[in-house]
Amino acid sequence: MKKKNSGGNNIGLKELFSEVKKIGSRMDDRDVEIRKIGVLMESHDIEIKKIGVILESHDVEIRKIGVLLEERDDKLDLVLEGYAALDKKIDDLHEEMNERFAIVDFKFGIVFEEINGIKGEIIVINGRLERIEGRLEKLEVRIGKVEVRLEKVEGTLVEIRSDLNAETDCGELAVFKSL
Repeated sequence: MKKKNSGGNNIGLKELFSEVKKIGSRMDDRDVEIRKIGVLMESHDIEIKKIGVILESHDVEIRKIGVLLEERDDKLDLVLEGYAALDKKIDDLHEEMNERFAIVDFKFGIVFEEINGIKGEIIVINGRLERIEGRLEKLEVRIGKVEVRLEKVEGTLVEIRSDLNAETDCGELAVFKSL
């Protein structure tokens, strides 16, 4: 089984979350800009109403007001174009975030599958360790019995040596002295 570089994945996730925070911050900035545009639009609406009142009362001023209205319309068109561009950027950002979240979800799925596989392996290893522990306990019992037998054999050997030494001193079994 391959081990994954979990450090690299953590860095990738931290970068992703950092990007998500930056995107959220940019969206907040755009919301402020949109509100400013709304205020500007309201301000322009008020100006247009004032111009309508002036047109009714002053025929001479109509031409000047027409020029002013054209300028205001151009500015309003620019504002609306800006709003449309911001709207598109927000939509693009939303789509990009959805794609990134899909990738993150996929990676988390892989990590969870790997964790579940490791859990299964740990369960198998624990079972094996329990069997080994049982075998070791049996071996310890058997070794204890063997030690008891060895002690008896040592005692018997000591007796045999002392008997042999006694007989060797008599000169009969010099061959066994080396034992």
